Amino acid sequence: MLIRIEYRSGYFDMVDQDLLTRLLAADRVLKFWRSTGWVYVRRDALRRMGRNSHVVQENQLKSN
Repeated sequence: MLIRIEYRSGYFDMVDQDLLTRLLAADRVLKFWRSTGWVYVRRDALRRMGRNSHVVQENQLKSN
């Protein structure tokens, strides 16, 4: 399944789960689409997607 994302550069793309995980780890994604709507990477809590995934904790969000 492909996931719609917006890169920090403003470019939109459709990527698979593995690539999304790598892009999140590299902090290249501004937001991505879930069934519940857009998820903003630095604002919304993310589920753990793998050992190398980028996970935003709520306490990190509050400190920023």
